Amino acid sequence: MLEIIPKNNIAINVLVKNWQEALTKAGELLVKNGYTTEQYTLDMIQAVNEFGPYIVIAPGIALGHARPTKNVLKTGLSLIVLKEPIEFGSKENDPVQVVLGLCAINDVDHLQTLTQICAFLDQDNAMQILINSQSTADIAAAINNFKS
Repeated sequence: MLEIIPKNNIAINVLVKNWQEALTKAGELLVKNGYTTEQYTLDMIQAVNEFGPYIVIAPGIALGHARPTKNVLKTGLSLIVLKEPIEFGSKENDPVQVVLGLCAINDVDHLQTLTQICAFLDQDNAMQILINSQSTADIAAAINNFKS
């Protein structure tokens, strides 16, 4: 299996005040590591402002993303584990403690990456692995070595 997420696209024990800051932190990892421009982070926030907290895809997990545009330089994924859970406004799945940032250069890459990360997240113990890991390398290994 290909590497879904490198350890430098992961941050743990991140302290944020609100969902906008959480998406900003996830977006900063994508920008820092050459996956997107800063505008893409703003696009992720705008999508939630426009469509609501649909990105909270499961209890405790938000998947920030926006449409493939020129603001995406290469397909990738970031992940932050929050020190304290926050509210996104999802009645079913708040509070959120894991925030992913997904960027893709096209719809095919978008669906492939989404399928791979969702297969990992579908495990019964996925949340525990993410929130209890003590290092970004442990999280990267758990996701990248997962076989569905």
